[in-house]
Amino acid sequence: MTSASTMSRAELDRIVQNYLDDRASDEEADFLEANHALWSDSLWRLLEQADYALEKARQDVRGPERASVLNDLEDQCDHIDELISDLNGPVVVSGPDPDAVVIGTAQLQLSWSTGQIIAWAGGHEAEPADIEALQAMLDAHDGTAISWLENDPVDIAGRSEAVSLASPLTSALGWILGLGNVSLDDDTLGTSARWFGLAAAFAVELVAQGRMVPQLEQFRGGRRSVKGGLGTYHVRWAASVMDRDKLDALADAAPGAAMAVSDRKDRKEFAGAVVADLTDAITRIAALQIEVPAAPERPSTKNDVGETILCRLDGSAFQAPTGIGNDIVQRMGRWAQSVTGTANTRLLVKLNPPDEDDAWLAEVLAPGGRSGLEPVEVAMATASQTKSKTFNRQIQRLERLFPALLRPGGRRRGEVILSQDEAWQLMSDMGDSLVNAGFDVAVPALNRKKTTPTLRLTTESSETVVGAQQLADVRWSAVFGDVELTAAEIAQLASEARPMIKSQGEWIELDKVDLAAAAEALADRADKTKMSGAEMLRHALGLEGNPFGGQMSIAGQGWAADLLRSLNTLPEEPEVTPEGFQGELRSYQADAHAWL
Repeated sequence: MTSASTMSRAELDRIVQNYLDDRASDEEADFLEANHALWSDSLWRLLEQADYALEKARQDVRGPERASVLNDLEDQCDHIDELISDLNGPVVVSGPDPDAVVIGTAQLQLSWSTGQIIAWAGGHEAEPADIEALQAMLDAHDGTAISWLENDPVDIAGRSEAVSLASPLTSALGWILGLGNVSLDDDTLGTSARWFGLAAAFAVELVAQGRMVPQLEQFRGGRRSVKGGLGTYHVRWAASVMDRDKLDALADAAPGAAMAVSDRKDRKEFAGAVVADLTDAITRIAALQIEVPAAPERPSTKNDVGETILCRLDGSAFQAPTGIGNDIVQRMGRWAQSVTGTANTRLLVKLNPPDEDDAWLAEVLAPGGRSGLEPVEVAMATASQTKSKTFNRQIQRLERLFPALLRPGGRRRGEVILSQDEAWQLMSDMGDSLVNAGFDVAVPALNRKKTTPTLRLTTESSETVVGAQQLADVRWSAVFGDVELTAAEIAQLASEARPMIKSQGEWIELDKVDLAAAAEALADRADKTKMSGAEMLRHALGLEGNPFGGQMSIAGQGWAADLLRSLNTLPEEPEVTPEGFQGELRSYQADAHAWL
């Protein structure tokens, strides 16, 4: 079974669903018992899905089967809820911790309006601060370097109003990001300001991973020119394939003060809009640092408008014919439709270990309801029309990122046999890129640490007589990790583009230089199939040289192997004045005495 560190969320949910349906194997049940935190997280996700399915059934299902369907879904929700309670204990409902709430003291608060951050001062059971106190708070938190403008007062729960200052997000972005690291002991900073620091950090992570796409938008509300039919447009960067769990956690933590001036009252919608606005601001700031050619002054053709878009990725406005501009708006919207927003349906790219023919099978799996995961081609054929279209858009995007999937020869779409080199690339670099692009990836365990080979001398002797000239059969091999390789196996690996072996449950790449050195060392010793006790002792002590340095590995049975293994028990500091001996032994004499 895949380890907890490499298991995808979809695979974990499949195992938990099997457990709920009493179809889990002993191995799967043991895995869940050993990973309670992962088990609990999956149960919460499944409970959310079951609640959604129940609510949808209440709206959509009609006819005689309605009662049966609703009862089944309610039973499923109750079953999951009971299991969560068994794992985590009953939910404790309590009020806010009085020690965690600053009462009667105005704190620096931040709110969001599209493209702007609003600063004001207020708190629980505290009078709103005046403009001088607000500016002092901003100064205390290094916010005076930002250009603040007077803004409309903030309505505090219909009871009072607080004076406020506003600044564009692009001007305040660095300052907002730093608020997430302010010590919790500082009671002059409100939770809303800290929340925006966390939201900015999430947006930075999205941009760093390339999870944003450009969209063209038309300014609305302005007067449009009659002659020529011109419209005003600008580029806006949309966040793409946002992690749903992270966004939900951010939304759940959103304080009311952060939403004080927003017309969005749903926390998830609000958090998504804030992160999207922050992502746009970060990317536009980055685009300003790039030197680009001058844009066409009066774009009038599709090519002109396309060049203007590329020259104005910083979001600056330009005018273009509405026929061309609106067409590009729609085209770019369709192009990014499959990635914008949160990744609700994630495909899984699974790489199976090589079979007996050393073939690496990569397959794309899609969520299949209660049946868990199934091949994406099967999912597209059996899912609803809407979900099938979603799967199709996702697999098309995946095929562009992972072109090997387009190679003919697979049994069905989304399956391909990979070479050793392609499998390594998927396990090492490409897998991370696919995760950043919003896909789940499950691959065999990988170890990037370089493995140093050692020589192994295996002795085979049926004689019981020990002597310096007593001969024994010997066999030479090279050991990488815990894998012993013969000369023929080394030659086979050296011929591969990306030689790999599985050691201690993990795949490791072998250096071709090490393989060549191992092949040479075994070739030099190929004729030595019998050795005396004295010769083996010299090799074990390193007197005959070791191409890899360090100690030689000893294996086998019989007196010769026991003789060599006894060298490993020698003390690091042998006694140089043994009892009954007058004088002091030299180091090699002391080693020999200890061995005897």
